[in-house]
Amino acid sequence: MGRVDEAIGHFHSALNLQPNSAETHNNLAGALLSKRQMDEAIHEFQEAARLQPDGPEIHRNLGYALGRQGRLDEAIRELQEALRLKPDYAKPATTWSSPSA
Repeated sequence: MGRVDEAIGHFHSALNLQPNSAETHNNLAGALLSKRQMDEAIHEFQEAARLQPDGPEIHRNLGYALGRQGRLDEAIRELQEALRLKPDYAKPATTWSSPSA
């Protein structure tokens, strides 16, 4: 609905109540990513991965964000982890372009 700032506020409120929610960290990261707040998004994806290391979607999302920053070796590791966790999870989140794009 285009109310990303409002969503980010709600995610922060939710994390104040349940700081160990990998899903909320992942959702917050996605909202931050949509605002191109890459460092913050990556931090939230990493926290989600720490809380739920067996979550292929989280690793895929983290890999995508790292790739957007040009951190390709790290991105590849995360994407490989997503595939290790769910071998049929070959559908990419999207494509990324170089950080200068």
